Amino acid sequence: MAEEMNALEKEIFDFTVAMIRDYVPSLANPESLTMESTVNSESNIDSMGYILVISKIEAQYGIEISERQIAKLVTMGDLVRFVEKKVAKKSK
Repeated sequence: MAEEMNALEKEIFDFTVAMIRDYVPSLANPESLTMESTVNSESNIDSMGYILVISKIEAQYGIEISERQIAKLVTMGDLVRFVEKKVAKKSK
């Protein structure tokens, strides 16, 4: 069962999927990506493309994600929740 996303999580998720689609135009069905999807394998994005997506996310939301943290962000949900927490913390 898919978990419910708050508005910011949905925005981050949609932005991330759009960025993945930019780097993987052959992605047949971007709608198949869910919060449970493993970013690298299920999106078919290579490691350089993933770093570029992370860079776009950092620029979009005015945050920084360390290389150490990037390695821990395995699923779309991991990435979205991490970015959401960083953005929420930044805006306080």
